[in-house]
Formats: sequence, C-alpha cells, structure tokens
Amino acid sequence: MGLFRRKPKTPTPPPAPRVEAAPPTTAMSIIRGTDLEAELAAEIAGTDASRGSIPGETDAPRGPAFSGRGLRLQHPPEVDYAAAHAQTFVDAVQNIDGITLDYTVESLAAVDGVLSNFEEPGSDAVAETVLTAGFYVGEVMVRKHGYRWTTKPEDVPLWSPFDLLVVGPKGDYSNPLGKAFKRVENGPEDSVAFFVKAMVASAERD
Repeated sequence: MGLFRRKPKTPTPPPAPRVEAAPPTTAMSIIRGTDLEAELAAEIAGTDASRGSIPGETDAPRGPAFSGRGLRLQHPPEVDYAAAHAQTFVDAVQNIDGITLDYTVESLAAVDGVLSNFEEPGSDAVAETVLTAGFYVGEVMVRKHGYRWTTKPEDVPLWSPFDLLVVGPKGDYSNPLGKAFKRVENGPEDSVAFFVKAMVASAERD
C-alpha cells in the first residue's frame, strides 16, 4: 500500500534532486507562468466526455505508463513547492468541473474520478497533471493527519517521482506521488482515497 516503516532514527536526508543535473533522458524541465495551468486544465477537460462512468465498469484501453520522461512543471519539484503543485490541481479541477477540493479525505473520491479518466491516454501522456494530483493527495495527509513532505531517504525502498515522500508522526513513510501514477496505470485497485484511509487508519491504530 505504499507504507514502509523502519526503526525510528533521524538520518540526514540526501540533498533534493537537482533538475538541471539530471541526465538528458530524464531531465525535468520547469516552465513557469499560466501556460502550464491552461494545459493541465485542457487535459482534465479533454476527459469530460467519459465522466459519470463508474471506474472499473468498462474495459477501456490503457495508454502507456509513465516513462520517466522530462516534465514541464510550473514550480520546482521540491518539498517547499508541494503545496503550490497541489493548488495547481485544485484550481484546474475547480475551473473545469466546478468541484471544490477542500483537502479532506472525502475529497479524494473526486481525485479518483479525475485520474480514472486518464487511463486511456495513459499516465505518460498526462504525467504533469497526474503529478499535481499526487501532490494534492500528499497535501491531504500533511494538512489533516500530521504528515510532512520529505526527500526519500536512501534506505526506504519506495519509488516516487523526484524521490519525494510524506512521513507520518510515527515515522511511517508513504508515497502519494507514486500512488497517483499507479491509479492511472492500474485502475481502481490503486484508489488514492482507499490508500490515504488505509495509511491514516494504520497510523492511528499503532
């Protein structure tokens, strides 16, 4: 479920990945301004015809999974900009669907709905939008359940774009960015709403 627990310790986190230092095949270019916001909104709007369907009821073809290609991002993919990435997703969903995402666990059902409509183009085609959705999922955990963003420690075996995870008050690492991509690539079995509920319940139970 994206959860990894280790014995409490306070390792010195590795430095955040530097976009400009990445190899040419994986370099993450950054675009600032309103053009990217319009592109994200267009991606969401382009799936409106399929809205209203229940995820899992159809056997729509799935597009290519995220390849690790360079991404066009409005903000640097760093801890300090996690909230800004999440807000980009919130604004796009509000502008296109009229849905207000309020950073509650309940709002994640709507996020599942948005991501389910990206299955046919595939997560590689709309990776920028999927990434902002993942930041939103993480921000729900951060704002409501005491998690915080962190650069992935080297000994935590969770893949995440840009090696960013969230860590809970008891040291539980969780992977909302990676989960958003899995939701598009694997379908309802990787529901982001269920993911967050499970992580929060596990942390509270322990």
